[in-house]
Amino acid sequence: MAIASSIIIYMKYFTELRYYDYKFLLHYPGHAFKWTISGILIVVLFFSAAEGILTDLSRNDVTNPYLYIPQMFSLLGLIISLVYYHHMEYWDRPHLAWWLLLYWIMAITGEVFAVFTMSQSIGFNYIILRLDIGIIVIILYSCCAAGEFNVLRKKMFISLGEEGTTSKDILKTNLFFMKSYVNLLSNITVWWLNSLVLLSRKQTIEIDDLGCLPEEFEGKRILHAFNKSYRCEQSYPFVTVKEFFSNGFILMFLISVILMLRNLLAVYSFRVAFEVGIHLKTAIQNFVYEKALRLSSLTNSTAGKTINYISADSDSTHQFCLTFGNLISNPLQILVGCSWLFYSMGLAGVVGVGCGLLAVPLILKLGRMQNKIQRISMHYSDIRGTKTNELLQGIKLLKLCGWEELFASGIKSTRSEEMKQKSKLAKYFILLGATSKSLPYIVTFAMFAVYSKVTTTPLTPEIVFTTIALTSLLIQPLSTMPSLIKATVGMITSTKRLEEFMRMEEMGSCADHRDPVDDYVDCSDINEITEEYEMNEIEMKLTTPLVQRAPQQNYKTTRKISPMPMTGTAENVERNNVAIEIINGYFSWGTDIHEVVLNNINVKFETGTLTVIVGKIGAGKSSLLSAILGEMNTVSGRIQFKGKDKQIAYVAQKAWLQNATLRDNILFGEKFDQQKYNTVVEVCALTPDLHSLPGGDLAEIGERGINISGGQKHRICLARALYSNTDVVILDDPLSALDVHVSGHVMEKAILGFLCEQQRTVILVTHQIQHLEHANQVLVMDNGQIIQKGTLREIRVHNRELYRQIISTISDSENETKDELVIKRKRKQVRSRKSKTSKKGSPLVEEERPPLTDGWTMLYLYCQAFKFTHIGVLMFVLLLQVAAFVCLKMWIADWSQAGQDSLNKTRVEQEMVVSYYLPPYGLIICFFIITVTLTKACVILFCISAAKRIFSKLLYNVMYSPMRFFETTPVGRLMNRFSSDMRSVDLALCISLSSIFGAFTTLIGTYIVNAIISPYFILLVVPIGVIGVLCIIAGVKLPRDIKRLDTVSLSPILSHFSETCGGLSTIRAFRADKRFTKQMRNTVNANSLCKLYYCASLNWNTLRINTIGSLLFFVFGIGALLAFITGNINPSSVGLAITTGLMGSNMINLLMTFMVRLLSCFNGVERVLEYANVTPEEIEGTVYPPDNWPNRGSITIQNMSARYANTLDPVLTNVNVKFRSGKKIGICGRTGSGKSSLTLTLLRMIDIIEGRIIIDGIDISDISVLTLRRRISIIPQDPVLFCGTVRFNLDPERKYGDAELWYALEIAQMKGYVIEMDNQLDTIVTEGGDNISTGQRQLICLARAFLRKSRILIMDEATASVDLQTDSTLQSVIATAFSDKTVLTIAHRISTILDSDTVLVLSEGRVVEYGTPQNLLRKDGGMFASLVKME
Repeated sequence: MAIASSIIIYMKYFTELRYYDYKFLLHYPGHAFKWTISGILIVVLFFSAAEGILTDLSRNDVTNPYLYIPQMFSLLGLIISLVYYHHMEYWDRPHLAWWLLLYWIMAITGEVFAVFTMSQSIGFNYIILRLDIGIIVIILYSCCAAGEFNVLRKKMFISLGEEGTTSKDILKTNLFFMKSYVNLLSNITVWWLNSLVLLSRKQTIEIDDLGCLPEEFEGKRILHAFNKSYRCEQSYPFVTVKEFFSNGFILMFLISVILMLRNLLAVYSFRVAFEVGIHLKTAIQNFVYEKALRLSSLTNSTAGKTINYISADSDSTHQFCLTFGNLISNPLQILVGCSWLFYSMGLAGVVGVGCGLLAVPLILKLGRMQNKIQRISMHYSDIRGTKTNELLQGIKLLKLCGWEELFASGIKSTRSEEMKQKSKLAKYFILLGATSKSLPYIVTFAMFAVYSKVTTTPLTPEIVFTTIALTSLLIQPLSTMPSLIKATVGMITSTKRLEEFMRMEEMGSCADHRDPVDDYVDCSDINEITEEYEMNEIEMKLTTPLVQRAPQQNYKTTRKISPMPMTGTAENVERNNVAIEIINGYFSWGTDIHEVVLNNINVKFETGTLTVIVGKIGAGKSSLLSAILGEMNTVSGRIQFKGKDKQIAYVAQKAWLQNATLRDNILFGEKFDQQKYNTVVEVCALTPDLHSLPGGDLAEIGERGINISGGQKHRICLARALYSNTDVVILDDPLSALDVHVSGHVMEKAILGFLCEQQRTVILVTHQIQHLEHANQVLVMDNGQIIQKGTLREIRVHNRELYRQIISTISDSENETKDELVIKRKRKQVRSRKSKTSKKGSPLVEEERPPLTDGWTMLYLYCQAFKFTHIGVLMFVLLLQVAAFVCLKMWIADWSQAGQDSLNKTRVEQEMVVSYYLPPYGLIICFFIITVTLTKACVILFCISAAKRIFSKLLYNVMYSPMRFFETTPVGRLMNRFSSDMRSVDLALCISLSSIFGAFTTLIGTYIVNAIISPYFILLVVPIGVIGVLCIIAGVKLPRDIKRLDTVSLSPILSHFSETCGGLSTIRAFRADKRFTKQMRNTVNANSLCKLYYCASLNWNTLRINTIGSLLFFVFGIGALLAFITGNINPSSVGLAITTGLMGSNMINLLMTFMVRLLSCFNGVERVLEYANVTPEEIEGTVYPPDNWPNRGSITIQNMSARYANTLDPVLTNVNVKFRSGKKIGICGRTGSGKSSLTLTLLRMIDIIEGRIIIDGIDISDISVLTLRRRISIIPQDPVLFCGTVRFNLDPERKYGDAELWYALEIAQMKGYVIEMDNQLDTIVTEGGDNISTGQRQLICLARAFLRKSRILIMDEATASVDLQTDSTLQSVIATAFSDKTVLTIAHRISTILDSDTVLVLSEGRVVEYGTPQNLLRKDGGMFASLVKME
């Protein structure tokens, strides 16, 4: 080996390899075999040296070093060979294997010579240990030589001149998860994780510290495999074998080595199970997401329920994978233990095992009951998730109406039913845990009782402690049985739920005419590594000018058309001038052909033309667009597209935006073109908005666009459609949310200018019929049919009444006057001077961080929820359990020693010993079982009680948080708190605490027993205990940090899924499925990376603590043997020390596992407590207004300034205005001028920083927020409906009868539509009101506001999505029904507010004009007059 050492030193320091710095070690063929054989060889050579030392001490008077020195040199040579082999792989120098092969041949020759010489001198006898070891060493040396020969064969001969397949991982500079690229020793001991462990001691681990995910765990590769599977002492001069293994110290050492080996195998099996679980969880999450992309919006799977599939159900399958190995090994372990008991105890063993088998039906029955209750609990959990998601999605409306408690009561009632089921589940778990824990002791008692009666041999330490050891072998599988059954039950339940989801009908048949643009190509090329960065290739240079006015350019579509097969329901339109054609189309939502929504649709959309679709609300305009997009079921007929590219730019009626920057929302995955981008921003009238936003186009848009106005949201969506490279653009009423100036600008510049100049086919739905004169084709719809189509001239010929209505609406003046242009230029100059946009936008939503308070504070908060009195009761019960355990062990030790002493006594005396010890032993067992049951019951029931209190606090504080909290906190993050994190608080924490306390009491009892037996034991334990504490301190923080990253990385998965569910039609229209799927895979991959590191950190801790546990057992045994040799203790105490030591070793292993699991669960508890302790808004007031307040409805605003947050600029400045009671006030102004903000201040939704608002003589800041919001009615800009009946959406508080509901619907012009519904008032409204058009939603919201009968009504663009005729009728009804009430109307249609008593005009948060419409119209150059002229 000197040659090998010299070669290593020379190559490392005197060749070019001294510059070699490479972190990857590529395994040679037979790597694991080589290290395994070497590990076995190390143990054998160690025993060989031990045999030589023992032979020298016991057989010779004079020391003979030749008996053990050669073995020691062989051991040293083996270690050097491993170092040599490691560097050979690391440097990738296979030719160095020639030296190793030569070494093994020489070693084999030497060992053969030694065995031959020995057999010649003493003869060959297998009981001679040295001969046996020599033969074993020759075999192992031969295996090593064969391994080196295999390396030379494959690396030097077969692969000569060939390039091997190189893993893509070696090109990743940020790959730190090195499990597959280190040697076997480092892999098994998780040594490669040391750097991260040390880093965790210096700082909090962040996601960037974990690097990237290895190729073998990437979601794409795993999903591909999943889809494929889814589809398918003697008179001899040397010590004999019996002498060697009869030595107590050798046996103790051998058992310790076996324990360590068992621990290594357990860690390895856990790692394999964990990785399989990650594969399965990743596949399920990706599959559910891709399935959701193909589902119709009207399926039975709500967003909240589907989120549970991704979080809870995928986690259940992962947990089952972790326990699957125990499901196989535990029955084998029980079988071996029972068989050995039969052999050693005879009939008594049969009786004992029979008693154990009697409990099996009970355990199975409890398991079945758990399965049943678990399914019911998950059902309520799904309902709660749906309700919580609905509450969070509609939180703004709930706050505006003061309905937080009303909707929270529904969540609380569902939560109450859920917790009832979980309480039942906990009771069964307590019974199951107590049965499993007490069963070995009951079996032991039965065996001892029967043995004492049927045999004449008394119970001796040999019999007693052998039996206890065997029953201890049964404790672990039986104690883990409850958790195994729970995991199995959870997996079965989740699998059935996932199976139902997987079988849901997809949209395949609905969208046959719109095949994907291109198939997903799975490239194995090495360049694919950069694929995950394609989405970030869009240039986002901070030095780019914000928006530059560029000359108008003609941007043709540049998408490359590739031929693809068509389905039988769609054909290519050969005529070049027709882009889309529908022939005899009948369409329905869902698969029910009897519920046809669109009838007899025959229409052509010619290339490069503008088609405008008009009609009353509910006429089927949006449904026609959905049919073109493939969102509806084609009952009969067909849709034909020109060409092969079916990508469509689509602007939905309900604006959908991503939680990303404004620029990213416009680009939507397209390459960044500065000139084109500036043009799109300009024609969509977004330039002034970019100047007002902090960060300009790099400002982050909140979830669902919550931090921008409705008009801004629609214009960003329109800009997204314009920027896309599509030939067809579908616009579903995007002009309704825009004021007159902006609407005219967008129509002229964006639609008639930008789109028409590019010869793109435009289909526009609108209620602003003044734009019909620009249309190449007009479609008039009513009752799901096209009743009129053609140009405006053709309509004049065939439908003069409709034509007269159109002509009366079209304004004679389409352009602004010269004075108005001057005014606009001045405004732009003021804006440009007022705000200089920063080059980098600050993120609206901060990255999720660990809780600001430390862990001790969170622990104190949890103890508060747990109740300190409950903690005192629990501590008392734990002390009782420890006392019962110690008494039980000491009593059986005394009994066995008494049996040993009675061997030479009469039968009567032996029976007296049994009668003295047996009854108290049974009583102690009963007492122990009672304490175990009490401990489990206290822990679980107290934890469930704490979970109830924590959830109530979480729901209350989140629900009453200020609106700014919801603007800056993604719904996915909040849903994560209410779903997976709350699940940790509910049951996972209970089970972990119960397991920890059970292991802890056993461990404490073991230490007390051994301290009683041998006080010197304490001195031996102290150094090992110090090492153990140091290991815990060093390693316990890393899994906790990584578990935090795991839960943090789960939030983007839920947020992305929730965001996708809100924009399914848009994503499918743009054919962005692949990009969104890829983004989902990236987020899942990030979560998988955290889980892999979490598994590695668990293995790192478990392996070291297991080693310490084995050392402690060795100390227990050695201490007892030394004490016995010195005559201080009797044999029964030795047996007790060894058996309890073995139990203590197992408990240390389990305790560390349970502690890490508890810390991981408590990480979720911390996250829940963090949000459960957020500061809610002040809802109480100092003034209590009378019940009829406000009785007049007068509003006085004095010097009022307001802002959305302390860090933001005011949105309203020095507003002074008075609204007289009973008057109708119209509020108008440009988009973003502060109209909606003014109404929000009336309801204290935003902060008033100066001035005050007085309603009927009372300052609104002095009264309760809930009282204020319940006394004022508002119809918000975005119509929000909840999942439930029409009756519930009209009257959530259930205050009114049917007559009043029908009257409200009649006022809102919705009575006729509701009467035509199958169940009328009891018709179900789906989640978000997706089965009702946007206009109808607005009218239902109107009816809901009418029912409240408030003296003050705020209408924020309440009729923006209804047709002009309905709007006119509504205004007349409102004027009559609310003649004595104060009505504040925000409208972009100036005609809506022309009949108002007074008009308030806002600009940039200031009052510009206020007066009667007549006076404002007479004002020269006034803003209101210009708005009227524009319309």
